[in-house]
Amino acid sequence: MRLTIGLLLALPTSTPHAAELIRACDIGTRVAIVRDYPMADTHIYYLRQNGKRTPLFGEPEQSRGSAVLAECVGKKIRALVVLGAFTANFLQGFVLTYRPESGVPERMDFAEKNRPQWLYLSAHEIIVIIPTYGYGETSSKYAAYHHVPGRTDLDRTDGINQLPSPTGFEVVDLRTQALPAKALRNQNAAAAAINTTTISEASTPNTPPVNKASPTSSPRSKPSVAAWPETVDENTVLTQ
Repeated sequence: MRLTIGLLLALPTSTPHAAELIRACDIGTRVAIVRDYPMADTHIYYLRQNGKRTPLFGEPEQSRGSAVLAECVGKKIRALVVLGAFTANFLQGFVLTYRPESGVPERMDFAEKNRPQWLYLSAHEIIVIIPTYGYGETSSKYAAYHHVPGRTDLDRTDGINQLPSPTGFEVVDLRTQALPAKALRNQNAAAAAINTTTISEASTPNTPPVNKASPTSSPRSKPSVAAWPETVDENTVLTQ
């Protein structure tokens, strides 16, 4: 009996802390975001796939974050979008998609002072649009992160002043007003955690008017809530 009790008492110290599920997503293969090792208001976050988990940003301490959002978005093409305040002085995140030809997920990372507003999804290109509000490495209105499926060597970031045409894309609206109250509180916490300048509602870009597609579009330069479901029809063009 004493031996049995001794073994039971020893189990908690030898058993890993149970990871908390944040979001599971089917992007063509099952993936999930989990967290453990809490410290104050932070946790270490992991990507879990095929029964294995890896820290989101390589090393465990680089993957310690707070106010982390993770969402499954898209209709024809499914994507996992992750965003949070980690160890850098800006918001870090990534978009994870699945390419059947390669049989493995593909990831595009981004890091800016502000949260993404739009995600363009297609079989030929993934684009993340993030407003700059005058901060960052570009004086342009937006930072556009591009990924060509199967060609990570072509990943680039552009500074642009006009939103790309949605023709051929499913455009997912990731703007703050599309998020429920709980996510808004998380986002405010993330902004406070990295000491970013508060952007008032009045200074946030309004909903872009939707116009009929023009024959000329600006060329692209090189560079635990419900999903963000709003999409823009491919026959329209976003402008500001």
